[in-house]
Amino acid sequence: MNESSNVHYDAGHCADDSLSLDEKNQILQTNVWLTMSWKDPYLRWNPADYNMIKDIRVPVKHIWVPDVVLFNNADGHYEVSFYSNVMVESDGTILWVPPAIYKSSCTIDVENFPFDEQTCLLVFGSWTYTHQEVYLTFYKNKKFIELQDYSYSGVWDIIDVPGIVHDSGSKLTFCIKIKRKPLFYTVLFGIPTMMMAYLSVFVFYLPAGASEKITLSINLLLALVVFMLLISKILPSNSNTLPLIAKYLLLTFILDIMAIIMTVIILNIYFRRPNCSRLPSWARSLFLVYLPRVLLMKRPATQRNSVVEYIAKNCDNQICLINELSKRVSPKEALSNESKQSVNDDVKQMFNNNTNTNTNNNNNNNNTADVKITLPELLNQPGNFHDSIFNLNTVNFQMLNQVLISTDQIFDHFRRVRSTEALADIVTDAFYFVSLLKLCCDVVNTNIVVIAVVVQLFLKENHCLRCCGSALCSEDEDRLMIDLFRGYNSLVQPIANANSTPLLLRFGLQLILLINLDEKNQIMHTNVWLTLKWYDFQMRWNPVNYGEIRQIRVATDKVWLPDIVLFNNADGNYEVSYHSNVVIDHDGKMLWVPPAIYKSSCIIDVEYFPFDEQVCTLLFGSWTYNEREIILSFNDGVEGVDLQDYSFSSIWDIIEAPAVLTRQKSRIEFRIRVRRKSLFYTVVLIIPTVLMAFLSMMVFYLPACAGEKITLTINVLLSLVVFLLLVSKILPPTSSTIPLMAKYLLLTFLLNIITILVTVIIINVFFRGPTTHRMPQWVRHTFLDFLPKMLMMKRPKRVSKQPYYGCVDTFRRNNASRLNVPQPQQSYLDANESIQTVPQYSVPDHQSSESFAYYQLAGQYPLTREACKAIEAIEYISEHLRTDEEYQSVREDWKYVAMVIDRLLLYIFFGVTLGGTVGVLLSAPNVFEFVDQAQIVSRLSLLYRGET
Repeated sequence: MNESSNVHYDAGHCADDSLSLDEKNQILQTNVWLTMSWKDPYLRWNPADYNMIKDIRVPVKHIWVPDVVLFNNADGHYEVSFYSNVMVESDGTILWVPPAIYKSSCTIDVENFPFDEQTCLLVFGSWTYTHQEVYLTFYKNKKFIELQDYSYSGVWDIIDVPGIVHDSGSKLTFCIKIKRKPLFYTVLFGIPTMMMAYLSVFVFYLPAGASEKITLSINLLLALVVFMLLISKILPSNSNTLPLIAKYLLLTFILDIMAIIMTVIILNIYFRRPNCSRLPSWARSLFLVYLPRVLLMKRPATQRNSVVEYIAKNCDNQICLINELSKRVSPKEALSNESKQSVNDDVKQMFNNNTNTNTNNNNNNNNTADVKITLPELLNQPGNFHDSIFNLNTVNFQMLNQVLISTDQIFDHFRRVRSTEALADIVTDAFYFVSLLKLCCDVVNTNIVVIAVVVQLFLKENHCLRCCGSALCSEDEDRLMIDLFRGYNSLVQPIANANSTPLLLRFGLQLILLINLDEKNQIMHTNVWLTLKWYDFQMRWNPVNYGEIRQIRVATDKVWLPDIVLFNNADGNYEVSYHSNVVIDHDGKMLWVPPAIYKSSCIIDVEYFPFDEQVCTLLFGSWTYNEREIILSFNDGVEGVDLQDYSFSSIWDIIEAPAVLTRQKSRIEFRIRVRRKSLFYTVVLIIPTVLMAFLSMMVFYLPACAGEKITLTINVLLSLVVFLLLVSKILPPTSSTIPLMAKYLLLTFLLNIITILVTVIIINVFFRGPTTHRMPQWVRHTFLDFLPKMLMMKRPKRVSKQPYYGCVDTFRRNNASRLNVPQPQQSYLDANESIQTVPQYSVPDHQSSESFAYYQLAGQYPLTREACKAIEAIEYISEHLRTDEEYQSVREDWKYVAMVIDRLLLYIFFGVTLGGTVGVLLSAPNVFEFVDQAQIVSRLSLLYRGET
């Protein structure tokens, strides 16, 4: 050709499923048709001479075609998939439309996933010809990808497909801007995650007494762990930025962890008892007065005397009226002077309002049980009402006084059961409910704004290409090719004789892209360009004799090539991926720059995962020639990997990439040291694991009576199992060392197992009682005296009453020898007494002693049969309550022991967890070290070239 060749190039998508983007491996797969057109002056004819034949179709192997390839290839298939025929027109115009299925590398920006846009590039150009030899421009001036036959994708929408010419026509770049259709991931991730975020808020509306608060929140945590596992399977472990959905999942995860911790605190408050903890005045003011007003909560008014007043209005006799008055004002309070007058007035008013009161007779025949003093007479006696009651010598009122004391004990028992701390618990629940509901609303609004922002991506290209000035003189070149290869044997090594010095082969490696480092299979996947230079004494000529042609390009099968292969290959492809042309200079210098996609074996050191560094090697050498026949040397003195055109990885940072010659310079070894970007695994793996490690110890703050201690620990254990499964899927099953993350997971797992075991013991202690266990003295001293002081736990003093004896007790004391009834002893415990120190006695059945009580008491005390039965029943109830209080007192001691053990283990496990977290995670040498990849690549490029 006497003119420069122009290659017009166009591409279009045509087949079903023609566009696919693998986010995990960052590979774009496209089905395209390439259109290339150029003119060949040697393929012209006059149609009139050939029966008006204007075009013909010939196989591509019979004509010259430009070596246009896809530069950013990711699977080694640089050329087209099918070599179709070429259509040649009469004026020398050649049209070639081959189909191709390309897999190209595409850097994924996951920041706005699943509402993301991606820009993937298809970079085409001639592999060996410069822009002065082959000039690329757009076919028919269409500066875009043709989409006439494009089949729509169900995952992506194409936004724009512009084309750009680079380096003065040496390369063509087509930008494919695509936008994800988010419906699938919105239904699969977005909606469920948002619903779970709001559902976790409702744990604060669930009553603590339902025993389901921890169950709800911890199961939501498990669901979030599963979603995080799915995200890690879909997206690449990109650490340049965090995906939008990962941010929201992490936020929801942290909020759920906080909700669980707050729930444990709420349950601890809810199940507090007066004998174990005391409600401070500030808490009473804050949670019972101030916050209810802020949260618009109204507490129903407490009416303690409504039952007494009702009975007083409907009582049928004066004794009942006195009994109710005694309950209204306790005997101890009645002794105070300031309350006597008010009670006396109440008696008169209640008596006048009682229309059903019967006036008793004044006779005392046959020791009847009628009351001798009527109520009006009692009220009209000198002095006041209280003095009259407590100074009467009548046995009837002494007996009734004891009955009133017993009755007062019954009602006082039920009054002490009620506590205002339950209301404080409800107020706390409502407060957290409103706060977290507002927080979730703010987060969702922020995410909607982020989603609505359209990310504009601008492509910046700055390729550098060395140009050489060489003319294309086809006739001279054809003659040169004939002369050069006359008698040339491509199987013979280009040395003069067997005794000559070894052939010097200069070798260089240019790293274009670190595609992937498969830790599981221990394989490094790289896109490299090899540079091989040597001298062939048979390929020399004088440029003057051949039209000043100083450089030619020939196919690899025409000349001798060194059999350089990758020794540590891992997939069986030892050779290069594309056999490009060899560039031959007139002085016999041979230059071959083939591209290759290599999968090499790399021993993975997982000790500090995910803060690890890996050193992978690429070992090249001749497969058949030894060091006496071929010796290797560095190309242009570059003693390392050439990183000039390296595209930064979003997962790994290159730290250094030196090269060394081994085995007497017969092999060359490139060592690539990379450091992992840990942001992705920090968010997906480390932060959730650390949070769950600290969450597991909160079981020691959760009351045993809540019934959810085992539920909390077991579900945390299940979450840890999921993360262990994730680590096992990522890392190789090597036994030389234990990964850092596996150490921490194992530590957390063991601590959680120990937590479950001690929780079972604590629950066993909590539910112990005097009927099954006797508390040893050393347990009482250690857990009720010593440890509470050391742990700064203060147990409220117990409220006990003075001993009293009822009417039947008086009769028993007077007739103990005749009736053989054991005398009751003091049955009230001080704060440090045990039920074992109190003698036990039996309570007679009031039904079996009915006739006995009536006939024995009727002879001495003028009471009716019904009054004696009532007294006996009240005495029975009083005895039962006293026994129950003694039983509950011992139960409370065991509960307090369990509470002390809980508090002690809370401090111990917090220290162990904190120390283990800091010790294990910070043992990695490069945790906080920042890597400036651009600066390192620039420094290494200068260093390996010998420049300062």
